[in-house]
Amino acid sequence: MPKILDNIDAFLGDELLRTLESSRSFDAAVGYFNLRGWRLLAEAVDGLPGTGRAKARVLVGITEGPEAEMRRLAAGRAPRPVDHKTAEASRRATVDGFRRQLEVGVPTAADEAALRALKRQIDNGAVEVRLHAAHRLHAKLYLCHRGDTAAPRVGYVGSSNLTSAGLREQGELSTDVVDGDATAKLAAWFEARWNDPLSVPVDVALSEAIAASWAADAALDPYLVYLKMAYHLSAEAREGLVQFGLPASMEAELLAFQAAAVKIAARIVMGKGGAMVGDVVGLGKTLVGTAVARLLQEEHGFETLVACPKNLVGMWQDYLHRYEVRGRVVSLSMVHRELPDARRHRLVIVDEAHNLRNEARRDHRALRAYISDNDSRVLLLSATPYNKGLGDLAAQLALFIDPDADLGLRPERAIAAHARGAAGYQHDCKGAELTSLAAFKRSGELADWQALLSQYLMRRTRSFVEEHYTRADETGRRYLTFGSGQRFYFPRRRPVPVEIHVPPGDAAARMASDATLDVIKALRLPRYQLGDYLRHGYRSDDADEQALLEDLATAGRGNLSGFTRIMMYKRLSSSGPAFLATLRRHRLRNQVALHALDAGLAVPVGPVDNALWEAEADWRSDDLDADANFDAAEPDGAG
Repeated sequence: MPKILDNIDAFLGDELLRTLESSRSFDAAVGYFNLRGWRLLAEAVDGLPGTGRAKARVLVGITEGPEAEMRRLAAGRAPRPVDHKTAEASRRATVDGFRRQLEVGVPTAADEAALRALKRQIDNGAVEVRLHAAHRLHAKLYLCHRGDTAAPRVGYVGSSNLTSAGLREQGELSTDVVDGDATAKLAAWFEARWNDPLSVPVDVALSEAIAASWAADAALDPYLVYLKMAYHLSAEAREGLVQFGLPASMEAELLAFQAAAVKIAARIVMGKGGAMVGDVVGLGKTLVGTAVARLLQEEHGFETLVACPKNLVGMWQDYLHRYEVRGRVVSLSMVHRELPDARRHRLVIVDEAHNLRNEARRDHRALRAYISDNDSRVLLLSATPYNKGLGDLAAQLALFIDPDADLGLRPERAIAAHARGAAGYQHDCKGAELTSLAAFKRSGELADWQALLSQYLMRRTRSFVEEHYTRADETGRRYLTFGSGQRFYFPRRRPVPVEIHVPPGDAAARMASDATLDVIKALRLPRYQLGDYLRHGYRSDDADEQALLEDLATAGRGNLSGFTRIMMYKRLSSSGPAFLATLRRHRLRNQVALHALDAGLAVPVGPVDNALWEAEADWRSDDLDADANFDAAEPDGAG
């Protein structure tokens, strides 16, 4: 009775392995050969004696795609005759297909071992692989040649290709053939096609493809890995530079680094629904945003809505008018009133986007609803996209990314750090997909956010621009060139004190008095002066610990504490309530540090959740967080 192998009750792969245990050699004719599928047979093939021929021969057929076949039949054409030239073209295409197989999927140790085994078997002649290019071949035949005179061979025919799925997964149907006459005819059929002049060897090229892949025996040069990663990570930038031109009306006014930003941002906006330009202050984000709007207006007929702080409305109106960008400007403080009835704008530019770092804000909700309802593309502009915490970034991205959308990447660091791995992390995310923005919101790992922002954020500093985009003039000073050819020099910065006269009766007089400034200067800040609490003369034998102690001493001499005082001066010049809120919060934080020192407890350092201080500080405005920037710069951990 024949065996029915449906990969449900009986598996073709298991049956083959049992038969190969008592076989001398093996032949396979298949329409598709998945290289990773060889891992199911590699060890069994090693155990075959071979007896004067290759232990295993694999004949791969060429197939015609359904659409190509339909077009050929509709045109009444017979299959094209094959000569050596077309056979060689088929061989190259097949080898390219093998190479592409090696570029797909996540490499595993099992796959690596199987591919190395296949290369070794090809190199020592144990395995031969040919492409039957004479005509279409979609057969699925496996022949196990045995030394048993009563049953010299066992055949298997059916629907299973030489792949992991074909040998092990349901959806296939095969049967065994043991009759001597039938298996002899199958063997003759195989030999005729194996020895056909248009059955061309591909095993050497296959071995070379494996040797050039991640499965190679020799370790790859780390620099090549770096280049590969850089190539893929820069895909958006490279494609943007090629895909988009510049608006003719603005080309002469853009510097090279601004022109690159326009093209790259336009590519990300159109490809991912939104982008963020986070260049530092003074690099022309407003001009870049305007150029993106003009570019998408010319390319796609977009009209633009600009949402910005009230004090920037006039500036943006001037830019849109000057560069003939169709659209309107609305103040962030008015979006909740004006957007519900506003006409559709295909592009929304949000200037000073860091103001929308809280999804509960009224303006955030209004903008998010407008963008969603109108399927608008979004361009965010901010020199400080990250201020208080990583949640700032999530809130801004949430303007155009649905919380459950598949982002194509996961917060890998956070998942790896979770005690219960991916399943536990997903449970904590209330079932949200691990590739969603909702999953990233739970990650406190900076590396996870860097990976995510690499898809959306473009940020350059002045030093980066000077290093990569400038040239030196006759005097050695660096300059940039406008599209018109005119040179541009960054201004040289010189700090100049500005004296401000405050009348004695003004409420600000006390705030700006020498007495107030002296009090701030004399503040003791134990949280930022931990070096003062080290035992005098103590040196550690551990190099890392000693480096940490020296850092603490440096901080105490002014780096951290001085920066904190500067932030207090800024808050003082901003407003009295802002300064008092900052002072209350610093007092509480330093009291906590002193308590830890007195009680011999670990001193809390690093970012601190602002919610922990709200009861005491009693602040409400987003603008009152005096040391948000400072906390973001502190090292993580406790000690």
